[in-house]
Order: sequence, then C-alpha cells, then structure tokens
Amino acid sequence: HRGKKMSGSGYDDSVIFLSPEGKIYQIEYAEKAVETSSTIIGAVCKDGIVMGTEKVLPNKLLIPQTDKRIYSISKSAGILVNGVIPDGRNIMYKGRKEYKAYSDQYGAEISGKVLADRLAQYMHFNTCYYGKRPYGTSCVLACYDKVHGYTLHMMDPAGNCSQYYGCANGRGKQSSRGELEKEEFKTLTCEEALPKIAKILLTSTEETKDKGRELEFSVLSDETNHEHKFLSAEKCQELYEAALKSIDEEDMEED
Repeated sequence: HRGKKMSGSGYDDSVIFLSPEGKIYQIEYAEKAVETSSTIIGAVCKDGIVMGTEKVLPNKLLIPQTDKRIYSISKSAGILVNGVIPDGRNIMYKGRKEYKAYSDQYGAEISGKVLADRLAQYMHFNTCYYGKRPYGTSCVLACYDKVHGYTLHMMDPAGNCSQYYGCANGRGKQSSRGELEKEEFKTLTCEEALPKIAKILLTSTEETKDKGRELEFSVLSDETNHEHKFLSAEKCQELYEAALKSIDEEDMEED
C-alpha cells in the first residue's frame, strides 16, 4: 500500500491516529504549513494593539494590499492569519458568527478571551474526528472591551490558545519573538511601535529579502476610538521603505 510508505507510516492517514511516539502527524503537517508561511506579529502597546505581517508577492501584476491577511471580526476586534489563507478566512467568518450570536443572546459584546477560546475550540474540533483535517493556519486575535481593555491572543492548528503581550508565528517566528522580548512595547504608543515592527518583519526572514514583498498592518487603539482600523496601502509602503532604509544603514555601519 503506497500510503504506508509515507513519512508517518500510515499514522498520518487521519487525525484519530497517534503514532508510537505520541504524535498526531496531521497536526504536525498543519503546523508545517504555518511555519513556512508569512511571519505574523501582534504587540500590545501603551495605547492599543498593533498587528502586522510581511508577504511575498506571488505575482508582479498583483494589485498592492489585495492579498489580505488581516480582517475585522467586529468594530473592536481584528484577526491576522497565515498558513493556508482560506483556512484562516474560515476562522474569521466563524468569529463573526460567534460575535453576532453572543451579541444577540446576551445583548453585549463578546470579550476577547471568550471569542479566542471559542475559535480555538472550533479549530480543535477538526483534530478530533475521522474525515476532518486540522486547519493549516495560526491566528492572532486583537480585541477591545470595556471590562478587560485591550487583549491579544494567538491560536495554533492544534487549537491551543494563549494570551500575550507580544506574539509571532510563521517563517520568521524565532527572530521575531526574540526582538519582541527585547523591546518594551508596553511603554510605546502604537504610532511609535509601527516602524519597529516593520523592521522586525523585514529582518526576520533572510530567504525572502530578494523577493518582492509588502507589509500589511492594522491598529486597534485609543486613537482609533477603540475601533479596528487598517493602515492604508500608502502608509504600509512608507513603513516598508523606511524599514528597508534603516536596515541598509545598519549594514553599511557594520561594514
């Protein structure tokens, strides 16, 4: 049987199989889709949350900022996805349904923690049943509510969900996480944090530096009146060029 010759030796046929090492290969494959995709970053700042991603342009004819990775779930909640993007969009649409259902039932906005937990549970369901496959996406969720303020969560293909001050995933996650730990974003405003996050995104992956790239950002802050707002294509390009210039200047100083 050809399937038995695969790396999982048949244990990767479905998510219901545990390998002798205690692994679920289908989940590992989904995580691989995330690890080889765009770097995504979320950071909690003094006055809100910034989310950003770097994208390799698949085609020179692509209209800027149309290959979207950041979406709004509600006025005060945004989600950033990577990996298999249609999978991420499915999670986003589920988030919108959860937001409306909660609002209709309780007459109040859903909190970031409850929404993140529900979306993570939804992702986890696909790791439990034969005939399903894990979602090949990780999601960063930024929310604001009057009780908890600004909250940042990240979910992975297995359905794990945690709250963060700063988080990163994708091909440049190791260096991005290191840089996020070094910088005190909690002491910066969102406006001050944007150039630093742009620079982290561009320096996180050496293998994409010679390819056509663009950045995408959104902000949820006091300045936006607690509403999730996308940065314009012009502003994203401005941040991209400024970050490139700063990186080039540093390289020249080292030489």
